[in-house]
Amino acid sequence: MASPFKTAIWLAILAGGGYLIYTRVPPARLTLWKVAGRASVCPLANAVEADANRHEQLFLERERAGASRVLATDPAGYRQIDTQLMHWWVPAGAESQLNVQLAWLQRQIFGTADQAPKSGDLVIDYGAHLGVWTRAALELGAKQVVAFEPAPAFHECYRRNLETEIAAGKVVLLDAPLPTIDDAVARLHLPRVDYIKLDAGGSEAAALTSARKTLSRFHPKISAHSVYAADEAGPLAAAVRAAWPNYSITCGPCLESSDHRVRPETLYFW
Repeated sequence: MASPFKTAIWLAILAGGGYLIYTRVPPARLTLWKVAGRASVCPLANAVEADANRHEQLFLERERAGASRVLATDPAGYRQIDTQLMHWWVPAGAESQLNVQLAWLQRQIFGTADQAPKSGDLVIDYGAHLGVWTRAALELGAKQVVAFEPAPAFHECYRRNLETEIAAGKVVLLDAPLPTIDDAVARLHLPRVDYIKLDAGGSEAAALTSARKTLSRFHPKISAHSVYAADEAGPLAAAVRAAWPNYSITCGPCLESSDHRVRPETLYFW
């Protein structure tokens, strides 16, 4: 029989090994969260990629920052950034947000293939920020984008970044006070809505509730950023299915949060 001392040693070794696996092998840790019910929305295949997604996002942000330079400065509080791919106006001090959004775009978190806008689509960009995603939607062939951006500084930058497209009628930038999605669709006499992208800082469910008529009538595809609240997936799904119960839900990329949970970074409704 093993002595109590040897048993204690083996228990310490096992505990240490378990701790190393937990901290050094992210897929093992993330699998544990899934088994423990702390990744209820994310499928296991998505959950185990959460740490890799975070590292890829940070890497791409640093890469974008390293490839960028200030091209012009406006005393009104704006800077024009040359990213070697395109020039973007940003509020002074918010350059890092441009890098975040460009990294999101490169990772395609708002959807690819069936989850992305298609040629000829009428699109709503709710939480349009600097216009990064709007431009991508236009490049995919969107016929028109209706943009909602409540923050004055980002609204102005969006206007500058998409000035040509706004003048051509390819983009409609709504002015404050912003209407609800349903009111905007009625006011603009939109014949249909094919796609809605949502990134509203935690107000996604409220935005979808304000779009009940639009969702019920047109059944647009929806791509919603969903990492802000403790259980954003539940309210989002409830708001969408209250409008049209036949919506299907697909989980996009997932991220691990500081409270030891795995949450969907994006949810797709179709």
